[in-house]
Amino acid sequence: MKRQMRAAFYSSVALAAMAVSVPVIAQEITASIRGTVVDASGNPIAGVAVTVTHVPSGSRSTFTSNSSGAFLARGLRPGGPYTVNVAASGNYQAQTFEGLMLTVSEPMPLTIPLASVGASFEEIEVVANRIRTLRDGGSTSYGADVINNMPTTGRDIKDTIRANPFVSIDSGNANALSIGGANNRFNSLTVDGIRQDDDFGLNGSGYPTQRSPISIDAVDQVGVSPAPFNVEFSKFTGGQINVVTKSGTNEFHGTGFYQYRDESLAGKKSTTIDGDD
Repeated sequence: MKRQMRAAFYSSVALAAMAVSVPVIAQEITASIRGTVVDASGNPIAGVAVTVTHVPSGSRSTFTSNSSGAFLARGLRPGGPYTVNVAASGNYQAQTFEGLMLTVSEPMPLTIPLASVGASFEEIEVVANRIRTLRDGGSTSYGADVINNMPTTGRDIKDTIRANPFVSIDSGNANALSIGGANNRFNSLTVDGIRQDDDFGLNGSGYPTQRSPISIDAVDQVGVSPAPFNVEFSKFTGGQINVVTKSGTNEFHGTGFYQYRDESLAGKKSTTIDGDD
């Protein structure tokens, strides 16, 4: 009896060790800002407090520039707008920058020059550009503004990501989604980092359900990566579809839609066109 209990104990310990050693691989669902605080001459300024505020929710995080004047604001909600407040430091003025919009997995770099006391704010220019990493390989991301203005017939995220030149939709095969020419069952779909693949290959659409597993009204950003070679992603050979849902705000809001059809929208007769005419 003791031997059986000892064997069971060692087996449990071994399984626990194996579980701990297996890395957890998940799609990135947050945004970030890589900033540098400098003076008018471009020299780094250390010890400056930088507060990043998500305007819709009021949530904020504070960071401090290091000896190189750099700070990294990670774990931020995608979208925005964001406000960046740079506190006064020594002989430098406090400054505020508004209207920053962030994208998932695309760090926004900010070069923030601080004006000396008495200098005009018109002399200050903030530089912000997207960082396009090597792993992209044709990947694209679409924010809420693009999703809302993109024409859609099925209220499906496919209507958005089809704008990527590597994406094609087979309307004759349950709108199967092909990325880079691969079979639709070779793709991977994640919603807020949770995999939503069709593991058994039962649906031609590639979804785990007959329809999209999430309403387009709940989507804040969606990205598509045709066969990214970064080892962070696995278990697919076609493409990676990453969906990030909307976050709450301090204001009550909602959306609604309807579909309408009557006899005036349908033709009363068909016409055959002769190719020789």
